[in-house]
Amino acid sequence: MSGTRSAGGDEPDRRGDDDLIALLGESNDWLRGFLCTLARRGAGFRRRHPARAARLIDTVSRWPVVKGGQFLFDLMEWEDFMIDGSPPPITSSALTGASWVRIAKLLRDRNGPWIRRHGGPRGCS
Repeated sequence: MSGTRSAGGDEPDRRGDDDLIALLGESNDWLRGFLCTLARRGAGFRRRHPARAARLIDTVSRWPVVKGGQFLFDLMEWEDFMIDGSPPPITSSALTGASWVRIAKLLRDRNGPWIRRHGGPRGCS
């Protein structure tokens, strides 16, 4: 495979590497802040509304999308990623109450714009 060579001749040109590493670092920082914000909000909700939280967890814990999320969370060891270093600041845009309402409406409305564009699950009418 040929690539652009640096002025020295033997090493490939790596000028874009630092930009890519910086972009990935920013993405990691954002994802860590987002996940930690969701965890903080979930823990706060569970403390303020223990019975309601237990009912919600019991209900959604059987859903395939939640089981898949748990599997990926464990597989990718995101808990270690989240607690690595000092706590990140709260991400103000991390799924606010209005976001949850929009997600619920989208999931409930089989005829929503996303479903019309992408189709629903196979076998569902």
